[in-house]
Amino acid sequence: MRWLVDQWRLLATQYRGPLIALFALLPLVFAVDFVLRVLVVSDPSARIFKPPAEVRVRAPDNPQDVLKRLEAWIPPRPVVEVAPPVRELKLQGVFGPATDRRAAMALITPGASTERVRATVGQVVDGWTVERIEPTKVILRRGEEAKELSLFMRKERETP
Repeated sequence: MRWLVDQWRLLATQYRGPLIALFALLPLVFAVDFVLRVLVVSDPSARIFKPPAEVRVRAPDNPQDVLKRLEAWIPPRPVVEVAPPVRELKLQGVFGPATDRRAAMALITPGASTERVRATVGQVVDGWTVERIEPTKVILRRGEEAKELSLFMRKERETP
């Protein structure tokens, strides 16, 4: 702090005339600024509030028109219908009393995991309706087509 006071005294002794002129002009500058900004009579119409000019905004575009323009720039990808994978049904077991039998079946998708399902009569499994459950086989039906899954045979038999 002392250094600052010493520097001020040094400047005050070396530049005494310009400092006096500066301090004499500062109040004059503030007074002129005040008069020009506040006291000078100005046009009263400048003090009246005027709402801004109305700006017309165009209506938004129809989404279908926008899509057409986008498709012109970037054509849509062709839709390729992919058939669902062919899954094989295998009977893994039949359990439960004769009045309420259930069948355990496996839905095997090539190259994917096997899904296991427990089904009762009337339940739909992969588009096939369980028509009948017997101790060693299950009869499935899809429309006019029927399929028999057997516990002890390796290959399923198709029945008309």
